[in-house]
Amino acid sequence: MKFKEIIKLFRDQGCNRILVKNLAANDNSKNQIYLGGEDALYLLPSVETKLEKQYSKKKKADEFIFHNKLDFSWLDENGVHAAPSARLIFYPQYPESRLSGFLRGCKNSPSNLLAGRHENRVLFLSSGNGKKSFGLVTCRDKGLDEKIEKYSVPFGKGEVFFYIGPDLERKDSVSEIKHAIRGICTLGWIESCKLGKDGNLHPYKAQNGGGYTLEGHLGVKPNGDAEPDYKGWELKQHAAKSNIITLLTPEPDAGFYNEKGVAEFIKKYGYPDKKERGNRLNFGGIYKHGAESHKDTKLCLKLIGFENGDIKDENGYIGLFNTKGIVVAKWTFPKLLEHWSRKHAKACYVQSEKDTIKGIIHYRFLSEISLGIGTKFFNFLKGVEEQIIYLDPALKLEYDDNGKPTTKARSQFRIHKKNLELLYKSFENHTV
Repeated sequence: MKFKEIIKLFRDQGCNRILVKNLAANDNSKNQIYLGGEDALYLLPSVETKLEKQYSKKKKADEFIFHNKLDFSWLDENGVHAAPSARLIFYPQYPESRLSGFLRGCKNSPSNLLAGRHENRVLFLSSGNGKKSFGLVTCRDKGLDEKIEKYSVPFGKGEVFFYIGPDLERKDSVSEIKHAIRGICTLGWIESCKLGKDGNLHPYKAQNGGGYTLEGHLGVKPNGDAEPDYKGWELKQHAAKSNIITLLTPEPDAGFYNEKGVAEFIKKYGYPDKKERGNRLNFGGIYKHGAESHKDTKLCLKLIGFENGDIKDENGYIGLFNTKGIVVAKWTFPKLLEHWSRKHAKACYVQSEKDTIKGIIHYRFLSEISLGIGTKFFNFLKGVEEQIIYLDPALKLEYDDNGKPTTKARSQFRIHKKNLELLYKSFENHTV
């Protein structure tokens, strides 16, 4: 198949970034397809993640592996062919990821190329609209190899994939994000704003507009999902004078919080607003694994099922516990893995300054940025275990004059910026 035809098939499914892998002989349906380390979890979005016990006899085998169910389809000249059993298996002990079940149940699968130990095959992978992902496998030839060489660059610092960008230009990912941030820095002071659904920038008056302003000028619409912000990069704006950075903001997926909702949670465990606003309850504070209960909420944070760098329980989680030892809010490992791997495979940390000019909040973005590339979920859990990463929620329940309640939910896991480099394989400071 010709290169242009392959690219068009992916573009027709809403795919922009395409990854290419030259398959080895043992990349087949029997041995599964090796997709590198934990980075593969960022490449192919999961629709459901489960932590399961395994019983391998290999010496290095760990007790627990992650099964990530995919909404995966194969592409060819005849259309789109669903592979309902496709899943990405993550083995944290190595760590490595493998594509499995990709032929089973697919009526028009590329079994002629993937069922045996064939050579000279090339695999294309991408994700499209929502959590859908797609693959195409074909035979290599001189013409196809030349096109891949012409239009692709190595993906990150790994040796598994090559990356083809949406504009078919040979721009590596680091150069691309540096160029984008450089353009924002040259604008100087920018009015606080937020990109609307209409595609236009609108004034934003609240005090937390730095991130929205940065994203807006990069064409990024606000989103609450676990997808990276800009061309595969997660953008993390933070005040230049602050040493504290918010890593991720997932809501609990189990416990009283999840079952009854944020309003009932705040009513039960929150406290009166400390600025004496009588129409408001808050839930905040610093929660570190193993620390004493918070004086206002009477809750404490515990990391369950992870000890000394290893998962010990397939039902592991980070939880808030009440004084009776009952967990009231849970962040389960599978959900945290989904969020972490998608958001932090590549992260760009941008500093900003803030000022009020003629009554309007403005931001200025500084040219010193930090880039974190390649992460491990175990690094996140280890950070929680060692109290480097902590929960700093900002929840509120407020009533208007008619007694109508409104809530704000923001469960923030945060870190001191001096510890950021502990989370990534590569962490470098750049001046753009």
